[in-house]
Amino acid sequence: MTNKQIIAAHKRYCVEVTGNGDVGATANLADFTLDEAAARDILKLAEMAREMKLSRLERFDYSASFSREQPGTPEAEALGEENDVRVDCTSLVVTGTDFYFRAYEKHSGNPMSCAHQSLNDLASYFGINQTDSGKAQEPLLQWHVLGAHANGNFFDISVQASEPLAAFGVAAKMLEEADEEGDAQFFAAIRYGSHFELPGDSVVELSTVLDPEQKEVFSVPDSI
Repeated sequence: MTNKQIIAAHKRYCVEVTGNGDVGATANLADFTLDEAAARDILKLAEMAREMKLSRLERFDYSASFSREQPGTPEAEALGEENDVRVDCTSLVVTGTDFYFRAYEKHSGNPMSCAHQSLNDLASYFGINQTDSGKAQEPLLQWHVLGAHANGNFFDISVQASEPLAAFGVAAKMLEEADEEGDAQFFAAIRYGSHFELPGDSVVELSTVLDPEQKEVFSVPDSI
């Protein structure tokens, strides 16, 4: 293995640390090193956060060390053992776009966090395709998106999407590009192959269905 390969096998971070809120951090730097396996793990957590619509995922991880000065510098050597900041409850925090470490200073309990690091930069460093870091992308399915225009007339838009909410999103974009005017309403996303019935060409009110003159049209029972 060449020196170039050895360097590429790991990525070292030495990043700024700040306190949370009004509490200043005793540590100034966080130091941690990631290999490709750790990078893929972080990217999988980020994908989970996006999929579950979470602001972040957090787990205990003691990979990061905290210090006052960068290790190996004259300033760090002058401080000796006091350069190392002892912490508790070190956690890895992963969002949909970045990751960072946070911890609590031992004894004082003061919280501290290191600067957020880009997931894109991490993936690029190790040559990881982010779509391959977690589970495979969900297949696109065929949907009927049912709704009504502002005038009450129904629409039935055929779209391809992975799940119902995504089907609404695709249909909304199609209406926008078709210069839809007024406030359209979405009622349901129904999988292709499912049977459904609309009560006419436009939205029908309850009073209309219960109108005695419409009894035979809607087969309204006398009682249930």
